[in-house]
Amino acid sequence: MKKKYLLVISMLIMILGTFGCELMQITPKKKVELLLSDYQNNNDMIISELNDYIKTIATDDSTFEEYKKVYLRQYQDLKYEIKDETIDGDHAKVTAQIDVYDYYKADTEAKTFITNNPNEFTNNGVYDSKKGILYRIESLSKTNDRVTYTITINLTKVNNEWTIDNLTEEDLEKIHGTFIH
Repeated sequence: MKKKYLLVISMLIMILGTFGCELMQITPKKKVELLLSDYQNNNDMIISELNDYIKTIATDDSTFEEYKKVYLRQYQDLKYEIKDETIDGDHAKVTAQIDVYDYYKADTEAKTFITNNPNEFTNNGVYDSKKGILYRIESLSKTNDRVTYTITINLTKVNNEWTIDNLTEEDLEKIHGTFIH
């Protein structure tokens, strides 16, 4: 009886050893959940990419830091729901619905206000672009309006592990809440 018990245990260990790795593999859906969670938790990799992005829009160190606060808030308050996962061999697509602050609307309204009220953004009668930028950043930081987008994230299986392909410019704009709608 003891031998049969040991034989069954041995077979279970062999089966788990053979198939356990495949069963424990992180699915494309889980990989995307981890990515979006990294945004919410301001993961170091996400902050590094954010810093690179902000360098393209900030005019100096002070606006850099203010933009960073705005986008860290966006990431922390990002809400998502995975809607679909499609796997085709070594390629997968995961569709998620995200809910973010509507920075597109807030920035558009701020630009309109600046255009319609240029005297509020001058120094000695000359337009001061920094005042305009700070007003736009303030508008972003104060908005509570939200917008819902759908993003599709592509993944590729490399060495038996799912990896996320580079996000598209459109998907990044949606995560930032700046996608035109």
